[in-house]
Amino acid sequence: MVVENKVNKPVDKIPSTLTIASIDNVNKRSSYAAVKSTDVHRGFDGTSVQLVEPKPQSISLNLDERLVVLPGETFTYGNTDYTCINHKTSQKVTSFFQSFVISSNLNLLNAPRDTSGKCCDEIKDSLETDFTQNVIHECFTAVLNDSQFLEEKRFSQMTDYNIDEHVNHELYLYDLNRVVNYLDMTALVYVTGSAVNIFEEHDNSIKPIVQLRANPDSNHSINLLNKNGLYFPLISRQDYFDGVLFQESIDIKDTITLRSVNNFNQKLSSIVDIYSSLNSGQASVKYRRRTTKLPHYAIHNSKICTDLVDDMIKDSAACLSKNVEKVSFDLIDFESTVPEKRAADSVSTVLFEFCYNNLLSLNGSNNLGKTNLQTFISEKNSNIPVETANVKYHSLLNEQADSKETLKTILDTLHQDFKIGRELKHLVVVGDGKTYDLLVKLKLELKDDLSWLLPFPGDWHILKNYQRMIMKLYLDAGLKELIELFHHGAVGASVMQATNFDKTHHFLMQVWEAFYLQQISAILKYAEENDLNDQSEENYIKKVSFILQNQELSQDEKIQQHLALMSHFSLQFKNLCCRLSEQNENWKFWHDFIHYHGFIYVSYFLSIRSGNWHLRNYCLKHVAKTTQITDCKFYSRLLPFHIADLKSFPKSTIEHFEEGGWVVNILGRNMHSQGLDEAHESCINREVKNAMSNFFTLSALTKLVHYIPFRAKVLGNIKDQLECKRKDFNNSVNRPSFEIQNITSYRESIESGLFFRYENGQLKHAFNSKVVLTDIQRSDLLNLQKIAQEHLGKYIKIYIIRPEKIATFSTKTHSISKVKRELKDQRTENSLLRKQIAWSKEQNTPISDLQQFISLPRAIVDHDGLPYKGDKSKTLGIYHSRYPEAFENKLHFKPDCVIIDGMFILNSKPLKSSNRLFAHFLVSLFNRWIIPYIQLNTKEIHIVFDDQSPQLSPKDIERKRRDEKAETSAKILISETTKIPSDWQAFLHNRENKKQLVQLVSEKFLHFAKIALNSGQSFVIGGGFENASITKVVEENTEKIATNLQTNISEGDSRVWFHAYNSQCKNILIYSLDNDTYHIGLPIMQKCSDKNIAVQLSYKNDLIFFSMNRFIRCLESDPDLHSIEKDDLPLIIQNLFILTGCDYVSFFKDHGKTSFFKTFFKYTEFIISSVENNVIGKLSLTNSDDISSFLSFIRLIGCEYWRKCSSAFLREKLETPEQLYRTVYSSNLSPEENHIAWISKIREALYSRVPSEEFYLPSFDALFLHWKRSYWVSRVWIQAYCENVQYPSLTDFGWKLEIDGQLDVIWDSPENLQKVINNIKLWTAGCNCLKSDCNSKICGCKKINMACGPGCKCGSSCKNKNVNSQVCNTEETEENTAEAVASTQVLYNSESDGSDFGDDTMDGSVFFELQNVDDDDLENIIFNFQYQQLA
Repeated sequence: MVVENKVNKPVDKIPSTLTIASIDNVNKRSSYAAVKSTDVHRGFDGTSVQLVEPKPQSISLNLDERLVVLPGETFTYGNTDYTCINHKTSQKVTSFFQSFVISSNLNLLNAPRDTSGKCCDEIKDSLETDFTQNVIHECFTAVLNDSQFLEEKRFSQMTDYNIDEHVNHELYLYDLNRVVNYLDMTALVYVTGSAVNIFEEHDNSIKPIVQLRANPDSNHSINLLNKNGLYFPLISRQDYFDGVLFQESIDIKDTITLRSVNNFNQKLSSIVDIYSSLNSGQASVKYRRRTTKLPHYAIHNSKICTDLVDDMIKDSAACLSKNVEKVSFDLIDFESTVPEKRAADSVSTVLFEFCYNNLLSLNGSNNLGKTNLQTFISEKNSNIPVETANVKYHSLLNEQADSKETLKTILDTLHQDFKIGRELKHLVVVGDGKTYDLLVKLKLELKDDLSWLLPFPGDWHILKNYQRMIMKLYLDAGLKELIELFHHGAVGASVMQATNFDKTHHFLMQVWEAFYLQQISAILKYAEENDLNDQSEENYIKKVSFILQNQELSQDEKIQQHLALMSHFSLQFKNLCCRLSEQNENWKFWHDFIHYHGFIYVSYFLSIRSGNWHLRNYCLKHVAKTTQITDCKFYSRLLPFHIADLKSFPKSTIEHFEEGGWVVNILGRNMHSQGLDEAHESCINREVKNAMSNFFTLSALTKLVHYIPFRAKVLGNIKDQLECKRKDFNNSVNRPSFEIQNITSYRESIESGLFFRYENGQLKHAFNSKVVLTDIQRSDLLNLQKIAQEHLGKYIKIYIIRPEKIATFSTKTHSISKVKRELKDQRTENSLLRKQIAWSKEQNTPISDLQQFISLPRAIVDHDGLPYKGDKSKTLGIYHSRYPEAFENKLHFKPDCVIIDGMFILNSKPLKSSNRLFAHFLVSLFNRWIIPYIQLNTKEIHIVFDDQSPQLSPKDIERKRRDEKAETSAKILISETTKIPSDWQAFLHNRENKKQLVQLVSEKFLHFAKIALNSGQSFVIGGGFENASITKVVEENTEKIATNLQTNISEGDSRVWFHAYNSQCKNILIYSLDNDTYHIGLPIMQKCSDKNIAVQLSYKNDLIFFSMNRFIRCLESDPDLHSIEKDDLPLIIQNLFILTGCDYVSFFKDHGKTSFFKTFFKYTEFIISSVENNVIGKLSLTNSDDISSFLSFIRLIGCEYWRKCSSAFLREKLETPEQLYRTVYSSNLSPEENHIAWISKIREALYSRVPSEEFYLPSFDALFLHWKRSYWVSRVWIQAYCENVQYPSLTDFGWKLEIDGQLDVIWDSPENLQKVINNIKLWTAGCNCLKSDCNSKICGCKKINMACGPGCKCGSSCKNKNVNSQVCNTEETEENTAEAVASTQVLYNSESDGSDFGDDTMDGSVFFELQNVDDDDLENIIFNFQYQQLA
């Protein structure tokens, strides 16, 4: 949502100077903030957009940066500029109609033309000719069919023929060399419904002479210029850029469409009527194109739209046969160029001069230079003022910038405001690291739609992250002790961690200067104490030393002599430093800090302040190297990409950057420029935050208004008395005394440490010589530059040549209603446990049965009665860490066949700036997903879709969950001419909309493929039609049904394997981001052993390739799986994935994929192989009657829950679940009974170690039903290669059909459910004898000969209590049982309970007693719930 947009109207007109947009988050959290973002906090989390003209006076846009549109002669009429477009026609009548045609179609209007006016594009030239002939034929046919017009009198009035002459009307009309007259004009208006304005030249200008309109509602106004009888299109530039219809007119290719656009569906009675209104003087008012959008049905029709799309696909396919110039990269592109090295050498000289001028301090004086580095350089530049930038406020959005959807909205707005593609070719957009990353990803995903975007990373944020890199390398080597000299506590921690930019920056600048000065001092001292071999070195270095120690010279004389020796001294200083670096490792290490990492930091900072583009790039390339060795994963990826991307920037943009257009100078002061992102923070973000913080009441503002004038007057008088004058910011600013003291103290500490030593020695800690480094540490620290260079080279070779496309996913948080339901269940459980404990104490009887109080097994079902949902993507992380050989960032083979799960390509939100209609969206999808594979000459390209009208499936339950969480829009009828909906995800969540879209995509993709495919290629689509079993193929421009690929498989993740199995290709790539896909294919790979198959997936926001062949080989060589036969491995891993949770069966609460797989690999032999010669189970799920497979699953579950309660068995010295099994094993029991006894032991141990029943082990029956549901999924998946899949009956495998036909899950056996009901009634239902002693038939319990139980309300006088007798309600009649079931359903039907969770009672016969729950207990319940959610 846009909170505020274009407050200062920064884009009133297209800028003529370089303009850069910057995007950043605005985060303001305070109790007095003006904007309230959530119920918990007051504040604002949004996105601000700022526009900057870095140098509005000196940098102008070149011609190649502004689109040269509408070339031709320019005229002015009134306040409007018109452009006359030339064309090739010499026939007068044809020129009239052809000019009208060119003005009616944007493609023809913008088409490049040669000097004669002919279209350079053959397709557009053909369109222009055909459209012109169509209009001429329609107009003349209308004339010849008009009886009024054919009258000789009427004919002579509208033409130049004499009334007495005999006329052949048809011959006259088709004489195209004749003069155009009212006949042609009125016929054109009559046929097309357009308004036509005729102009002619007049005194080097133009003037209107005829204005015709047949329809008062016409939206299409055409201006034509008459030049000596020939007509030419005359285009108003204002109408061209403001009029929406000019953009919509891209689809106008015949008179039918024109009439639709003009709402002109009913013709006038005769052409004569138009001429009559013209003669009567009813001249139409000049008409401008309407600037409001029309309904889609008034603009397009399907046929024309189809023709347009065909042309676009032809253009895309034509590009494949041309040699498109691509930007190539090599390692040399990441090395410093000659200008960059010159810039670095120049700065190096300046930095040495700066420190050299402070040499006076080396002779015992603390009089450091009075100016800091910035001022020193500014004075060298004579304090020349810098051009001030224009900073403009564009918009403020109530959305986070770290979102693709937000950035799409912003880019759409910028595209519209800057008229990208119409006036400007490119726009530089700047953001911090995260924003830049998303911009790059969007550009890679949307390709041509964002070809105008030039993403640029914020240099201030890069410099800020470089601080952290330096601290990582040098903090523990000695910088930490220097920081602690002046910074302590939180401030010191912020410097060490580089979280405070200003404090860390000041420290690094000061400590770098101190190191440099101390190194010079150490060199001079070394020259005094040692004889130098080189006579020249001895001369210059000792001369400088002598001058410093000479007390007879004044400071001015010393400075003069220093300057005379500086250049010679500099050279000898560098040589001697290199020699000492070879002798002493400490010297080398800190020399690298001064002259490499520290130098890069200082130079990068100076490049920003000065706007030196070459110096910036030099530093950036070295920062990119450092990122590779400092665990800076984010920038280690972004910086190499940015360096490579700069090569593809337009030459003119790079030239502007070289002129200083990449920085912002707000004050006009030399050496005080800012990075684009830094200026964003200091301008718009600061103003927004201040506006939110400075929120005054009316009374406060009133007082302030009266107080400010008085205060201003007083301050003015004081300044006049004190003769205060405003400082000239262009003059040098003295260095603060504390900065001089800091540098001096740093130097003293450096001198006392082991930083610069002359003798030979190994690398040691600068202040603590006891710290011993290993050989590996020493080697790494002394070769940081070399290692960084090698790592960067490896990264570039792997990634830069193949930019990666990245997709992300997000999940929604719990709703308040869900929190209420979970709290209610927990309070119910706690209340009943309290009663059980109280009753045990009252009766002095221990609790013998660990009762369950929640009717559903909460470990696998949530509070809505839906399967518990976990994260199945964790499986990929397990495989990636355990079997890295199966993954690759670049595919090791060229795919002959590509199979795409089509449901994933529809989810990305279309970019509105380039996808206004579904026709545009279809073209962009085809260009993005299909054209690249056509270009690679892939033999087979398959797209498969889910069946949008599937039969009853367990996945319906998961779909129901998704539908309840998602916002859904209403159903709309879509076609190519339908406009893209504003909320794309809400549109897709309507399943009818998705079904229409799938069918539209399938139909049009087949059509496009006929145009774009090369010879020998085939394009296949399956599941995308009304009959989802049909598969269609396009081969050699022919569409037909692929009978060998027809199947009843309903899910796309399974259908991809059906296509892979039936493909004749050997190298197959499957694109599917669903983790189910590669698990489905595991058993099928045994039938495709002769094929190389890889699945393209998303892992940690990166796209990777998962080799199925390598993965199976990794499984076979895994030592933990050696007890499993190789042929069984794929199926067992698949079943392990199913049993632990997928879209069809539930996950286990607090036991995710990672935990289950670790358990499986740890206890593989126990889970899979025989146990005491009792039973063999393989998790094979091959037969629903095979109990051994189920018992293997029980062992898996038991081992997994063992880790939660293993401490309970330490006294028995049982360290593994297998040892526990052997203790309970009895040969007299059946295998099933042995497993029940074993799992019961674990359940009992868990009872006191879990906070609630949702973490409790489900019952044996509930696990058996879960296993049956998993068996159903396994049976379906294993048939994924079959044409006719046999779906087992759902009602036989743990599901049931409700009365309304919906599918539901059977969570537990009726016996267990009844037992829970009895437990609840035992502690909640009973008599209500508050006054009697329960000794008569009035008592409900006495009446049915039952003892009063813990659920009764009777008091201590009750005489019907008998511990040994049966307690009330433990056995029920069928009628009472039915009532109990109904009551329990009320209890657990949280949806029907509209009361707040603080109520003490609920509907039905079941009731609570929560009056004894104090506030502390309730807080504990809430805390436990929150902790569980966080965990």
